[in-house]
Amino acid sequence: MYLAKNAWLQKIQSIKHNQALIGPQSQLHDFLFGFDRNALSKAKPVLIELQHGNCFYCQKPLNSKTEVDHFIPFARYANDLGHNFVAAHSSCNNSKRDFLAAQLHRERWQEQNLVINSQHLTRELSDYFNCDADKSRSVSDWAYQVAQANSAKLWLAKDSFEQAAGLGLYLNRDTELSLVAEGKPRYDA
Repeated sequence: MYLAKNAWLQKIQSIKHNQALIGPQSQLHDFLFGFDRNALSKAKPVLIELQHGNCFYCQKPLNSKTEVDHFIPFARYANDLGHNFVAAHSSCNNSKRDFLAAQLHRERWQEQNLVINSQHLTRELSDYFNCDADKSRSVSDWAYQVAQANSAKLWLAKDSFEQAAGLGLYLNRDTELSLVAEGKPRYDA
């Protein structure tokens, strides 16, 4: 199995057009064959500490059903970036699903993961995940721009949403979005 996967990866990487799309440090293996979900358990204690034992979304104390959530949903950006994780109750995580979180959550995520604790997350998680705060911000800007362009629903809490259109979501309008996306994909909400 290892030899077949390795041969497939080499073939895809050898195609000249693909090199420009996937870049030199791609996570192609994880994209094609899945990734080790057990690695997410490495992030859980770090996130619980940063969040002072509270769920990122509802701000209530975490319990035994704590999960690591991809703030920008994995379904929208299929790479594990260390700065993209938050600790959440299973019920909050399952309610949010593949929706982007509302602006108030986004602002808290940026403050927590990209400003205050950026270096701490890099130090603690870089052995397991790609930790690049600038790339995480670019992915976030791109995802929310797509959401706004499509008037997508943003998740506030269980059964509660706001519309992305007209919220003035984008702090970095000059961000080089070509790092994370080719073209302008649609996400119909």
